[in-house]
Amino acid sequence: MFRAIHPAVVLGIALTILPNALCQLTVPGSGAGSADTAQADLDRGMAKWMSHNMTNYNYRYKADCPMWPCDDPLDSRPKNVQVRDGTIASVELAYNWDDGKLSQEHIDAVKTPEDLYAVVQTAIDGNADTIQTQYDKNYGHPTYVYIDYSDDDKTDPRYRFSIETLIDLRVTESRQTELDTHRALWDSHRAMDYDYYYRRSCFCMYDYTRQFEVQVRNDTVDAAFVAEDGTAAPDDMLENWLPTIDGIFDQIQSAIDRSAYSMTIRYNETYGYPMSVSVDFEQMMADEELYVSASGLVILATEPVEDMVVVDNEEAKDTTESRQAELDLNRGLWDSHQAMDYNYYYQRSCFCMYDYRKHFEVQVRNHTVDAAFAVEDGSPAPDDMLESWLPTIDGIFDQIQSAIDRSAVSMMIQYNDTYGYPMSVSVDYIEMIADEELYVNANGLEILATEPAGSDPVVQVFEQQESKSVNSAVPLADATSGSHLVGFRTTWTVAFAAFAFGVAGIM
Repeated sequence: MFRAIHPAVVLGIALTILPNALCQLTVPGSGAGSADTAQADLDRGMAKWMSHNMTNYNYRYKADCPMWPCDDPLDSRPKNVQVRDGTIASVELAYNWDDGKLSQEHIDAVKTPEDLYAVVQTAIDGNADTIQTQYDKNYGHPTYVYIDYSDDDKTDPRYRFSIETLIDLRVTESRQTELDTHRALWDSHRAMDYDYYYRRSCFCMYDYTRQFEVQVRNDTVDAAFVAEDGTAAPDDMLENWLPTIDGIFDQIQSAIDRSAYSMTIRYNETYGYPMSVSVDFEQMMADEELYVSASGLVILATEPVEDMVVVDNEEAKDTTESRQAELDLNRGLWDSHQAMDYNYYYQRSCFCMYDYRKHFEVQVRNHTVDAAFAVEDGSPAPDDMLESWLPTIDGIFDQIQSAIDRSAVSMMIQYNDTYGYPMSVSVDYIEMIADEELYVNANGLEILATEPAGSDPVVQVFEQQESKSVNSAVPLADATSGSHLVGFRTTWTVAFAAFAFGVAGIM
């Protein structure tokens, strides 16, 4: 038999649930505790945003009319915004079903993340009755802002803003470089006839979500069979649903061109083809995502190579000299900029733990990697990565030099035309050995400080290393999102105590 629940348990549960319910209804802005929390959240969001030094980006913006009904319906329509060099460059309607035209007044009313920080700060300073904010966990920009200066006055305007699907163009460049590197690797194998397993997830009929063995002949899908029972795929699937490997690459390229909100791609390190594709095109829209998996590749025939020439030692020597000349030229260009402090994005592919294959924003100070943060979630890289895995730009040059010295069987290097640093590095040291290749992407360089005249960079590096051993960098706390309620922690404490007392009474 169950015993009656002690009243203290009921009280504890009620006190636990009530604050959450209140957070969804209203967020009083008055009171020292609430204002302090709102200010702390604002400061953390701003600090995280500023740490990324983002000047070129796109985002979706929406602002509700302060008073209803709207005088102009276009005021509250979602807008696509492009920012270049820190300034709004263009504003367009995200959905233009009625050929609406934005006036200069509409464009001037659009707010940047910096503008929204100022809006929140003004509300805090003005003791607004209600302040609701949410900040992006990666970049710290405001994703949602709601302000009501007077809850009791129903005629008082209420302000609601949102920023969705913010895309850092440096990340877009990184995605493109990664795609180009792996597509070149795939093309180098000249696969013409091959089989592979393919599956796509979607909100669609079950037959379309099954795993298929796809047979590609002469670069065209010739046949496909359900993996679990051998059923042949119908013709419409062969034509419109089941792609070649090149078709999957095309899907990724389309996602990059459309500035998809988030993308996670895992490529095969031997052949370069995409093994896992996860794309969310629109942050706030459902059933427009792309989820694809490809595996089990078997190459049956390759494109014939015409006029194949056996490379003799003299030609190999010429190749080595050409690689060295190209490296020296671009390293000289890089050195001419005398970069001392800079940030850049780095990613290395390997047969290793996922944490090592993440896309990092690397912060170099005084020629030494000082800190790094994973792009997808903002988490700081551990010390062992800073010391032995994440290089400076000069470190990437050293890796290329090592490959030349070791007479790597194949090398494909793409250098930045302006600064000379390596943007894409693909090296196969030994043709018949797997998992010894080097695949590196670097982009989004931002130089913050250069060498002072007459300085010795070597001495500065040693001084920086000694300084780091004493003072390790402490990353910014994650920007928080949510509501600010006076006495929230106190309520939770009372709830827990009541619950514990009730449990004791039951026992």
